[in-house]
Amino acid sequence: MGSSRRSAILVHFVINPMFDCPIENNNKLLLHCLLYESEQTLVYRGLRGAEEPLQPVILKLLRSDYPTPEQLHRYQHEYEITQTLKSPGVIQIYGLHPYHNTVFLTLEDIGGQSLAQLPRTLGLEEFFTVAIAITSALSDIHNAGLIHKDLNPSNIIYHPETGQLKIIDFGLAAPQGVACTTTNGSLEGTLAYISPEQTGRLNCPLDSRTDLYALGVTFYQLLTGQLPFPSGDLLELIHCHLARTPTPPHILDPRIPESLSQVVMKLLAKPVTERYQTAQGLQWDLQRCHQGWQGGQQTLTTVASAFPLGEQDHGAQFQLPTQLYGRDRQREKLLNLWRGVVQQELPMALVMVAGGAGVGKTALIQGLYPAITQAQGYFLTGKCDQLQATHPYDVISQALGQWVRHLLSEPDHQLAQWRSRLQTGLSNPGVLVEILPDLALILGPQPPVIPLGMVEAQHRFHRVMGQFLRLLCRPEHPIALFLDDLQWADTATLKLLQVLRQDAQMTSLLVIGAYRDGELSPHHPLRALLTPQSGQGCAIEIPLPPLEGEAIAQFLATALNQSQAAVEPLAHLIAEKTGGNPFFTREFLQANVRDGLIHWNAHQRQWQWDLEAIAAQPSTANVVELMIKMIRQFPPATQRALRYGACFGRHVEVELLAQLLEQSPPATQKALTPAINHALLPDGQQYTFRHDRIQQAAYELLAPYERIKAHYKIALLLIKQQNPRSCPHNIFTIADHCNFGYPIVVTSRIRQQGAELNLQAAQRAQAASAYGAALSYCQAGIALLAPNCWSSQYHLTLNLYTHGADNAYSLGEYDQMAAYLQTIHLHTRAVLDQVKAYDIEIRAQMAKGNPEKAVNSLLHILRRLDLYYNPHPHPLQLAGATVLTILQLWWQSALKVIPTQPQPPQELAALSLITTALPALVAKYPRLYRLLIIRQVQGAMRYGHSPDSAVGYGHFAVWLGNDWGQWGRVMALGRRALEIVDHLPDVTIRGQILWLNGAYLHHWTNHSRDVVTTLQAAYQACLDVGDMDTATAALTASYSHRYYLGLTAVGELQKTLTSPDQTPSLALYQASWQLLAQGLDEHPTLSHETHLYDRLVARATGEVAAPGNDYGRFEFALNKLVLSYWFDDPLAARIHSQTAGEYLESARGTLGYGLWCFYDALTCFALLRLDGSPHLQALWRRAQNRERRLTQWAKWGPIPYRHRLCLVQAERMGHLRQLTAAIRLYDEAIALAAERGYLSELALAYELAARFYLSYGKTLVARAYIQEARY
Repeated sequence: MGSSRRSAILVHFVINPMFDCPIENNNKLLLHCLLYESEQTLVYRGLRGAEEPLQPVILKLLRSDYPTPEQLHRYQHEYEITQTLKSPGVIQIYGLHPYHNTVFLTLEDIGGQSLAQLPRTLGLEEFFTVAIAITSALSDIHNAGLIHKDLNPSNIIYHPETGQLKIIDFGLAAPQGVACTTTNGSLEGTLAYISPEQTGRLNCPLDSRTDLYALGVTFYQLLTGQLPFPSGDLLELIHCHLARTPTPPHILDPRIPESLSQVVMKLLAKPVTERYQTAQGLQWDLQRCHQGWQGGQQTLTTVASAFPLGEQDHGAQFQLPTQLYGRDRQREKLLNLWRGVVQQELPMALVMVAGGAGVGKTALIQGLYPAITQAQGYFLTGKCDQLQATHPYDVISQALGQWVRHLLSEPDHQLAQWRSRLQTGLSNPGVLVEILPDLALILGPQPPVIPLGMVEAQHRFHRVMGQFLRLLCRPEHPIALFLDDLQWADTATLKLLQVLRQDAQMTSLLVIGAYRDGELSPHHPLRALLTPQSGQGCAIEIPLPPLEGEAIAQFLATALNQSQAAVEPLAHLIAEKTGGNPFFTREFLQANVRDGLIHWNAHQRQWQWDLEAIAAQPSTANVVELMIKMIRQFPPATQRALRYGACFGRHVEVELLAQLLEQSPPATQKALTPAINHALLPDGQQYTFRHDRIQQAAYELLAPYERIKAHYKIALLLIKQQNPRSCPHNIFTIADHCNFGYPIVVTSRIRQQGAELNLQAAQRAQAASAYGAALSYCQAGIALLAPNCWSSQYHLTLNLYTHGADNAYSLGEYDQMAAYLQTIHLHTRAVLDQVKAYDIEIRAQMAKGNPEKAVNSLLHILRRLDLYYNPHPHPLQLAGATVLTILQLWWQSALKVIPTQPQPPQELAALSLITTALPALVAKYPRLYRLLIIRQVQGAMRYGHSPDSAVGYGHFAVWLGNDWGQWGRVMALGRRALEIVDHLPDVTIRGQILWLNGAYLHHWTNHSRDVVTTLQAAYQACLDVGDMDTATAALTASYSHRYYLGLTAVGELQKTLTSPDQTPSLALYQASWQLLAQGLDEHPTLSHETHLYDRLVARATGEVAAPGNDYGRFEFALNKLVLSYWFDDPLAARIHSQTAGEYLESARGTLGYGLWCFYDALTCFALLRLDGSPHLQALWRRAQNRERRLTQWAKWGPIPYRHRLCLVQAERMGHLRQLTAAIRLYDEAIALAAERGYLSELALAYELAARFYLSYGKTLVARAYIQEARY
């Protein structure tokens, strides 16, 4: 658009040089040539006038045919500011003119060019002339109460022949004391020239000294021909401005007088108090340097010693210091934490800075920025808003959005690298796009996020967010994530911070939270971060108390340019008045300066104060009262604009505020000008209150009823401005204003619209796993429903109550959930409308540990769906249904019958409910569980495949194999379940089916390596959909197989246990795994080091699985059995085998079941070898029973079970002293285990064979086997 715009203008003027635009007094406008162009601006030289001779002018035109409101505002702002400046060193402005969809400026033309365009360097004489002229012009600007904010050679026009010099481009100019950045966090000004405070990293307002820094950079460049910091990298350049000292000019060029070099270096000082304080003081020193140079005095000893720099640098403008006072200890603690993260001594850290409002938390934390830039790190910030406390992840979105916007500004090749990295490293990027919409600009459009259950959705979100942060946080670019005002954070954000704190694989990240400790209730969710949990420790706390008297005295001494002793009485008084609160202190000081109680004595050239008058000032209880007092001194229009602007929150858009006030945007900007001049707001199209207390004060000035009306009107304006359905990212803001204003809503149409908005907000919050916010929106939506809502707003009401119950369940608010469910049961019109409610009820009962109540709820809703089941069906009924289903499956498979009937909604609902209740059924109702699984399979045979039918096939295969041994049919059913999920778009149950196949089916016939592959795929699939319980089960089964293949060691186990994907249930297996893994690593073959075994078992003592987890107890006992046997302690092995046998039912179908039979048989033979072992016949029968089972399994699965069977048979033959058969079977077991890669069992076979040979005195042969067992 920009290039076409320029071409169109140039073509127009080639054809007709008269500019087709009327200006004042019928003046005509002729353009001569293009002087300058940028991405946004075109600058032409031309002539204007009604008659000859025409006046030379500069025309400044926006490049775009359709400029943004911000661009138009900047031109309007530049016109108004420049028009007020009457200085020979400032360009004159003639007019602001409309032109089609845009505007242009006409300005004075002195015939020169910018200093940046000069084809030569300046000689020293000319430099002094130019420098003094710039300083004089800058003095005029500052005396007018303004700062330029973009002073650089390109914005200084100089005519070498006439000596005229003009400062131009006041588009960013603002009153002194403005905020330092735009509201979206971007930088204003030209980066190579901005001051440290203008980077926005120091949390201090800008004053005239920021222009003096920029002037120092300009002087440096004019003298040396180069910038003090020539880097083109954004982060490095910011770090240079904040922390690096440039090489003095006279070092680069010895011809530059050292005194002048010192003047430039003083301008470039990092602390504002060490710079020149006024342009007048700078001008005085430049003139003295000039005089010294003209007199031939060009050395430091002859010139600098003649006068101290800054001797006349005293101004009447009151400027507060920006450095911290009284915070050295807290600052050092923060720095040490950051250094620990940077140096990898701390993988990540979470620190919480606590203190009252205005105590300086933000200033302390932002003081960390120089150290962050020095480490090439990123400082990402977000701030919670009290009026937006329900917005899920809002503060996280703000902070990480800064990184995304920074990435979008990078070159294309770097953007492509990050795109590839993110696409590879994020398992589900669409989840993040929900809260980081700009991420879609990097990754491209994302498929819709798959709906999941609430617990699963939250796990998925936490996992993907963890992946994202681990990609961002790298040793070469560590991140400090600063989240301010966490006392107003939503519960979802706080939960995320808890998860991040427990992520042991997160590195190069320092999370810094700030909160008001006096505003936390005893049960505030933030307290969970401050309390040690599960051995993870708690956040590191840094309390920030009010300033002590000495710190206030130091602050005043700097501000008033007096000795600390001189200000002690004033410091003591101010400490009493403000309680040592830094923000209160600063505002109290400025109020006394405005009132004249602290004033500049021009005659004595120093600040003076009236201590008695200050003491007599009416006391204010807090800073809010002081702010209210200040606001009340503004004109009525300003007060009104601030009061209503505060209703928007921290950020206020001019256009919306103007509509709320029913006036034009220019009138609104004019009304806000006094507040801008007093630094309560920055200038721009969007205002941000400088401090929460300012916004709070303005908000409190509005009567409660007027606030409600204002929020109501804002909601209507936002709805009119942007359709919530087409702009879903704003739905929370719209819904919040609607909820604040709903008490005055009387029309049913508006109330229904509000209820619908709250439903949309609840659905969006729920999709982001922000269940607390979602429940709040549901409650607000229900409050807006009509009294007869179940008849007049049925579907809206049902959705609000159902979502409310679902979110209340996720939060553990069971009473609230029950109330919503009861209402649904009372008012629903059809049974299908109750299905979701019963699904919630079933899940809730299982979560509370009530499987009986869960099954009762299931049977009740099934009866409503015309499906009747006895909770304890007769075994014959189950057997008959099983045989019939097997025959039907065989018939359907043989004839290749394809179901064609459409699946009724009642059938879909029933199958879904059965799937939900399966965990409760398995635990307490085994026959009913089997019967309902058969119902799912029969439904699939009749109506076709669905996710629930895949679950049915998988479970049917598992128990059919366990109970009936139908392994051919079992494997076919398992394959069918996998085929179903592979052809369905719903991937939520794919992991479950892979897990069922790997953990219960494949291991009977397939090699463990193939089983591990299946289980790893199940683990990843479950993680992708947040199914952490099944993921844990898959990982557990995978590690069992890996152990017996000899592929897992203690180090790998520890890595898994500290994985960010670890779930609470994973910890239940920690003791069991650790015991087995260390036994594998430390197994002292035939060494009889029983003390080592005792030590291993002692480590795991007491770390048994949680109550109710029978499989966890089984596996723990099984691994003790294995270790006892390895360490040649058959008596202990028998005890652990018996313990495992008590929980054997929970392990049916698993690898553990087969291993228990294998090791129990070996234990029986080991006991038979003991002299005087009792119960010989019982042991023999038990061993034979186990061998028969192994024989059957080896028939179906020779790969995993043939070598185990051979080893058991060899032990039996050895016991019977059938030497030839025993040797043959030992060797066959060894050969098969070696061929198939079962390393731990290969070592065991070698060891048992060695024991056998030793029992016959074959020492040499035994040694050979022992050697093989070791390696």
